[in-house]
Amino acid sequence: MKLIQTEDRPFEYVLVEGPRQVGHARLAPSGTIWGVRIIEPERRKGFGKALMFLMHETALSLGHPYVRVRVHKTNNAAREMFYNLGYRYTGYHGQDS
Repeated sequence: MKLIQTEDRPFEYVLVEGPRQVGHARLAPSGTIWGVRIIEPERRKGFGKALMFLMHETALSLGHPYVRVRVHKTNNAAREMFYNLGYRYTGYHGQDS
């Protein structure tokens, strides 16, 4: 399993397992991880955790002293996974509606 930075979008990363893409995420210049997605048939197989670990390590290696995750407030499955990985709620980003 490896994380590959896309050529056309330097802020976007793709998680691949062997020859197939299983997910992707984005890393903002601020060190915020967002747009985390694992494709439907690959969910609940540990790829989300692996993607977050690799994205977090990438952010730290780029010099970010801390890492944030942006997730929609209604995405309970993702919020639970992020919490279980050690991320903590600090507030909503942008508008609350």
